[in-house]
Amino acid sequence: MLHRKKWMPIAIVVLAVQAILEIYALASVARLNMVPSKYMLVVVMVVAMSLFLTAALLFSGMKEHKVGRARQARRIIAIVLAVIFGFGSVMAASMAQELKTSVDKVTDDQTPSAMVGVYVMSDDAAQQIEDAADYNFGIMENYDTDNTSKALDSLKALFGKDAETTSVAGVAECAKALYDGDVDAALINEAYASILSDYDEYSTFSTDTKLLYEIPVYSESDSSEESDNSVQAVTSSSLADLNFDTVESDAAEGVSSVTTEPFVMYISGSDTRSEILDTSRSDVNILMAVNPTTKQVLLINTPRDYYIDNPAGDGAKDKLTHCGIYGVDCSIEALENLYSTDVSYYMQINFTGFEKLIDAIGGITVEIPEDFSAGGYTFTKGQMTLDGAEALVFARERHSFASGDRQRGKDQMEVIRAVIDKVTSGTTVLTHYSDILSSLQDMMVTNMTADEISELVKMQLNDGASWDVEKYAVSGSDARKTTYSMPNSTAYVMIPYEDDVAQATELLQKILSGEEITEEDVSSSS
Repeated sequence: MLHRKKWMPIAIVVLAVQAILEIYALASVARLNMVPSKYMLVVVMVVAMSLFLTAALLFSGMKEHKVGRARQARRIIAIVLAVIFGFGSVMAASMAQELKTSVDKVTDDQTPSAMVGVYVMSDDAAQQIEDAADYNFGIMENYDTDNTSKALDSLKALFGKDAETTSVAGVAECAKALYDGDVDAALINEAYASILSDYDEYSTFSTDTKLLYEIPVYSESDSSEESDNSVQAVTSSSLADLNFDTVESDAAEGVSSVTTEPFVMYISGSDTRSEILDTSRSDVNILMAVNPTTKQVLLINTPRDYYIDNPAGDGAKDKLTHCGIYGVDCSIEALENLYSTDVSYYMQINFTGFEKLIDAIGGITVEIPEDFSAGGYTFTKGQMTLDGAEALVFARERHSFASGDRQRGKDQMEVIRAVIDKVTSGTTVLTHYSDILSSLQDMMVTNMTADEISELVKMQLNDGASWDVEKYAVSGSDARKTTYSMPNSTAYVMIPYEDDVAQATELLQKILSGEEITEEDVSSSS
């Protein structure tokens, strides 16, 4: 074993490396601003004690001339502890950095302004976009022209030549040309393609065709000082002047403190075939009112087919779900107008990511309203624990219920309630953090800042409180009407019940004014 003069520099290096790694890890955790002060104090004490213990073992007995077995054992133990503490520090710093990266990505609204899809018939021989180099592409001449032009530029770069095109009036005509064989492929903004299923003629569009390729189109106005963040108003007779990439997310200004002041968040869910979160129909439309002081959450579900004023059409009537194709801003403004409230934040999530998130937290326990089978799964009335795939089927299903989409909306709120219960109880977040972060990539975005998310996490870790989640669903009467987005065809819509809307408005105001609501307040939900 080394004597004092040779051992001293080694001991100093070992201690210094451990100290550097632990201090780096401590700084990484502190930068997250998610750990409450009382826990940070404990972490600092643990770091100090570990360094003191290692130092004591490394340097004890240094004045002794002979190196006995006891000192040898202390040195070995010191090195082992230094390695363990150092490795633990590296892991902690890595976890902190991974969490920061994920939060930054979720709060960095850099998702495509539009996703233009290349659609071919389901039995088409093409397997990849290169197979379609010589195809004739149907394009819309009166709709979404800017994004179509950018998509064609992308195809030109890919093919090394201009794509052959045939212009038609709108999305329905583009689908018809594809069905009739007048074109080999259809180049359609996926937001527009999604509304085809609402109409009888193309209700099976998603199965009749296959999405061969996706072309993301990003906004060029993000960096412009003159960019207009408001929803564009256009005439109901034509959408020719509307460019999706100029419609940007701009919810109302956030609250001063998310840990003390009540706020409303819009939860939007899309059901596109894309695995990338993009502009599309808003199939899930839930307002989540949060009172962080009383620990109460109110979920208000508005059916996707609600027949409301579309801000993009200067108040022309449309389905709520169609507002999503003009950007999250349009959906938010429509709901703000409907309920006479301000929405401070939004969170967009697609169904692909939704499934991954449920699996990441280890499944959820929900209340099944009645026995039914769907998607290859059997659901039994009462409490059931579901994995991601099962939860996705449960949240999507409507045909098994007499009330159809009304029940689906309630089930979607039940799933959100179950997720809130799961992530705010026990050690779910700590034990599943890696899977949770992975599931958030590319499928979720919010305008809540990283600091606001950190404050909410810190608050939850600090008090460990359980949350009371109340749910209310508005309803309406069935009808068939023309819509702003598809003025030449009629589609199923739901005419709002005014009493339901009034009660939802009152419930939202109660939460925002600091009052607590009871089960009795929401018991009359239709």
